[in-house]
Amino acid sequence: MNKRLEKLNNHWQTLGLAPLAIGVGINTGEVVVGNMGSKTRWNYSVLGDEVNLASRLEGLNKIYGTSCIVGEATKRALAGEDFLLRELDLVTVKGKKEPTTIYELIVRPIDEKLKKVLELFAAGRDFYATGNWDKAIIEFNRALAVAADGPSQVFLDRCLEMKTNPPPHWRGVYEFHTK
Repeated sequence: MNKRLEKLNNHWQTLGLAPLAIGVGINTGEVVVGNMGSKTRWNYSVLGDEVNLASRLEGLNKIYGTSCIVGEATKRALAGEDFLLRELDLVTVKGKKEPTTIYELIVRPIDEKLKKVLELFAAGRDFYATGNWDKAIIEFNRALAVAADGPSQVFLDRCLEMKTNPPPHWRGVYEFHTK
């Protein structure tokens, strides 16, 4: 989808139109799918906790500046496959009490700059998870010096805020209260 969208955006740009961005949330698990409702009003739909989480993951792309976020179950299902996943965050999403680790599915070409950004981001995330804001800030700044990176910017901003207003009982989990 991202490759096709890139081609469409290039075409639209020649027509003077604004580019379009998408965010995809993928989660794996059991759901109910089919026609739901009554005899007078029904709709083909999909229901279940796994669908709800996928929807929340889709919305998080706007926050992290990513295009595809997958959940833990999807990461497990992809084990042994040829996909590059960046561990993004440990979060609780609206409607859930238990934290879940989320991952960015890297869909852009992988070059040396991206590899370095991912390495520096991972180091920053390790410091962030333990509440070592100063060292995390250094690593996220280093990542951003290599290349623009939505997640590194989000974590840099978050660390600067948490350094000023430390959370009372930090356990490495960021809580989202909106969809």
